[in-house]
Amino acid sequence: MLSIGKLSPGRADYYLGTVAKGAEEYYLGSGEAPGRWVGHGAERLGLDGTVGANALRDVLAGRDSDGRSLIARQGPERMPGFDCTFNAPKSVTLLFTLGDDETRRHVRAAHDAAVDAALAVLEAEACRVRRGRGGATVLPGEGFVAAAFRHRTSRSGDPHLHTHVVVANLARFADDGRWTALDGRQLYAWCRTAGFLYETHLRAELTGRLGVEWGPVRNGIADVAGIPRRVIDHFSQRRRQITEHMAEIGSLGGHAAQVAAYATRDAKDTTVPFAALKEWWQTRAAKVGLDDSTLAGVCDRTTRQLPTRDDIDDDKLNRRLDAPNGLTEHRATFDRRDVIRQICAELSAGAGCPDVLAFAEEYLQSHHVVALAETGGDRIRRADGRSAPIPTDPQRWTTPDMLRVEQLLVRMAAARSHTGAGLAHPDHVDAAIEGRTLSDEQEGMVRRICESGNGVDVAPGVAGSGKTHALAAARDAWVASGRTVIGVALSAQAARQLEAGSGIPSMTIARFQRALERPDDPGLGPDHVLVIDEAAMVGTRTLVDL
Repeated sequence: MLSIGKLSPGRADYYLGTVAKGAEEYYLGSGEAPGRWVGHGAERLGLDGTVGANALRDVLAGRDSDGRSLIARQGPERMPGFDCTFNAPKSVTLLFTLGDDETRRHVRAAHDAAVDAALAVLEAEACRVRRGRGGATVLPGEGFVAAAFRHRTSRSGDPHLHTHVVVANLARFADDGRWTALDGRQLYAWCRTAGFLYETHLRAELTGRLGVEWGPVRNGIADVAGIPRRVIDHFSQRRRQITEHMAEIGSLGGHAAQVAAYATRDAKDTTVPFAALKEWWQTRAAKVGLDDSTLAGVCDRTTRQLPTRDDIDDDKLNRRLDAPNGLTEHRATFDRRDVIRQICAELSAGAGCPDVLAFAEEYLQSHHVVALAETGGDRIRRADGRSAPIPTDPQRWTTPDMLRVEQLLVRMAAARSHTGAGLAHPDHVDAAIEGRTLSDEQEGMVRRICESGNGVDVAPGVAGSGKTHALAAARDAWVASGRTVIGVALSAQAARQLEAGSGIPSMTIARFQRALERPDDPGLGPDHVLVIDEAAMVGTRTLVDL
């Protein structure tokens, strides 16, 4: 996977301080491998080979090798750059850490190749600068000025193969020759997709180099077949630290995980000799079922042959993308990044990044999709919890099957207009409204959904407009009229909030659907009212079922 964080001033010393003092110290003692310059922007500045301390500090400060400022206006709070961290799956890390010298060499080379391939895509798609009034015009930069530092341990002392790609906050636009700050929004927009590409390229490399097989791909990540799950969990202390901290403070989500990661991190101890660490890891691994014989059986389960574009079954992959549980399982429309990620998720043995991109382009130009005249838009969540818009590819697509599903949904809803469904007695509606302080809009919503008789009613409203408060009045009117009201939401947390705010007994949509499938469940009758929270976020296929 790939994670991206902003660098604070002086952060260069962390990456430089972890580097071993010479090859002998790295291979026999402590410390990490020296950094290497990457990115076309680094080439333009004449930066090549091993990263030097002064050169790294200069580019993060926005200066060239002669100390001249590359950026015209620099404020005191200027952010120096981004830390793009490519993390190998734990099973791959264990293969790298505990394998013999040949295995370690192949895993290291595969990881480096995957980092370079995914970074090339990230650079092509996300190296952007802004011009014009208020930076409204986004233009391509010539390339990243970046330094890659490969590490083999986590802060908690566990084996953890990962590479920090330190991207300086500057890029050059070729047409005017000016260096300016990066448009970081693009980095975050492409972060998840670049992570998927790293994973699928890594799988292809290791399939070809070591003949390994892979477990199922989940969220873009697969583990090497043959390495027990209990071993992977045992060597995931850092992950446990983060999840335990989140549980303690009762937080959820990606932003909460990032906060927990910062709150629980300790300074990495680079003084412990790697040989001592490896001996400790081997002892621990043997206790949980990963000995030399088990590890040896991981390799050569399949032919050592790098998967190529010719190995992809186009018809089968197209069917998987088109399927109800493919691209449109959770979304009605998709963009190019969605297609790339879905392709990566379908290729268990992996594929090279160029092959994935080529297939994505072919798919988007085929009869399998329908282009939509719809402008794209997306948002990212800032560290302070606020969101900000990010420019995305304005072109979106859907599938012919999804169009048919949407048309079915509309027909079903229209067919149930004014059928007497969900009615509440007017006297009970009046009583429910009188018992609460409601705005005119809220009162209008309650009367409409309780008195329309439509089989489907929609109650739109922005966050904080009081929909849940108004639903409490509707619930009272329905119950007083002999109706049974049930609430459903996508997440357990949302269901709890719906129930707390409206008094409507609520559960997740998945739990509700499972309950209806049980033979002993009485199902829904004509007196039931189903409230779907945040229906715009629910997949179209799920809405058809509901």
